[in-house]
Amino acid sequence: MRKTVIISIGFIFILGSCRPKTTQITQQEETVIISDTLKIQENTEEVIPENIPKLSITPRFFSLIQHIDSLGYIFDTLRYTPHKPYELIQQDKYVLFEIPKETTNPFWTPSWAEEAYSNRLADFDIKPLEKAQKVIQYFFIVKQRGNINEDGLIEEWTFENETEALAAFNSFKTIRLDIMYFNTGAFICCIDKQMYIFHSRASAFMYKPLKSFFKWFVGQNDITMIQK
Repeated sequence: MRKTVIISIGFIFILGSCRPKTTQITQQEETVIISDTLKIQENTEEVIPENIPKLSITPRFFSLIQHIDSLGYIFDTLRYTPHKPYELIQQDKYVLFEIPKETTNPFWTPSWAEEAYSNRLADFDIKPLEKAQKVIQYFFIVKQRGNINEDGLIEEWTFENETEALAAFNSFKTIRLDIMYFNTGAFICCIDKQMYIFHSRASAFMYKPLKSFFKWFVGQNDITMIQK
């Protein structure tokens, strides 16, 4: 059986291949060093690599990033190896990732959950999410790093119109978010032609700081389409 090496939160887990083939990387690419954000790091200043493409994100997403920054959190460029299919992009002084939708949880988790949880995501309809035009991801981490670092992910999904975005949002109403986003769940909201997904690698981080960020974002933009 083909095995995939997944590097996460400072540990290496060997799992049967449960992610799509688009996420596989070569042995040579795996030699790139990934930051271990669970250990104390002396250098807390993020350095923006040269020649990163600039890509416009929505003003509401940019305002959220600025808000997160003001509260002591900054982007983390070292959490992913700089290889395909992830693309670093820059917005003002911040660095984000443009990622293929096929590499996100909704596309690969159902097949994994079918084996691990007796198909508890069987009712999930992936078709509305297949219409996403782009997915931009912001990975943030606390600036003052200690033994355990609070961090999280926020994704901005853009569709052609509001109807498509709402259909994608409604797809999540049929399933358990703590299975789709294993052990942590997610906060999801929809406004205009964008859907936003807030999630993290640890359940404790879902409530501090992600819950406060989500609450601020929803209130700031008068968002009524909410799931958590």
